[in-house]
Amino acid sequence: MKLYSRFGTLFSVAALATFLGACSEESSPNSPADETLSSSSVDETLSSSSVADSNSSTSKQESLCVSEDRMAHWCGANFDQRVETGLDNGSETSGYWFIFNNNEDGGESKIEIPTTTECCDFDEYENMLAVCGGFCGIFELHGKNLISGNPVTGIAFNVAGEAYDEKDVPVGHSAADASAWGGVCIAYSASRDAILMLGTDTSESPNIPGDGPSVTLPKSSEGVMKCFKWDEFKSAASTKMTGEEAAKKLVSVRFFFQDLSETTGEFNIMSIGSYVEQ
Repeated sequence: MKLYSRFGTLFSVAALATFLGACSEESSPNSPADETLSSSSVDETLSSSSVADSNSSTSKQESLCVSEDRMAHWCGANFDQRVETGLDNGSETSGYWFIFNNNEDGGESKIEIPTTTECCDFDEYENMLAVCGGFCGIFELHGKNLISGNPVTGIAFNVAGEAYDEKDVPVGHSAADASAWGGVCIAYSASRDAILMLGTDTSESPNIPGDGPSVTLPKSSEGVMKCFKWDEFKSAASTKMTGEEAAKKLVSVRFFFQDLSETTGEFNIMSIGSYVEQ
């Protein structure tokens, strides 16, 4: 399965020197492929904070999986192929992860993901799950962006999927009412503070995160689960949209890094789903 998006870029990367973690031989359905993936290479190996490199870390990640009885759920340790949002618009394009940045805005930020070819005949997404037990990578923030200022890059998934006109031509992305989720729970590790944002931009190329309601995810060297109700997502001072309002017209859920200066680090998204009390 290939990660895809008409407004995201997946970086295909060189194999890790050593395969870390268990592999699964299960076949999986292919996701829609709608663009040619660009390639890059990993210059460094992900540390144990973000790679499932032992039985104990794999067990830890499995313990952080959200249950499949939630309204929305995804778990990397289970080799889930997409986030089951329960809100697909009929296009079967919802829930697929994609990488985004604002390079079109003059920045040079990126995310590189690990793969391995020493175990199984997987594609890059499955290889990444085998290595990390989640969506992991090295993020690099470079360059001053012309419009939005600070460099930014991250990953996200669409809640309802792509929108099409009467000729079946993609024209953007659908919004859906996700109020019933109650909020979002996310299990992750990150070497720097990250941002979790509710995206409401339905345009064809929303590469810049925008100023939707968001929460801060504090850095964590080990996997941690954080849960947020819709009313905990707050907008920047320039906007007045509340988390509850954004949930009613939700287009994407976005995890990203943004900083005043150039920096690099590691992350791993292990699981995500609708809200439950902790």
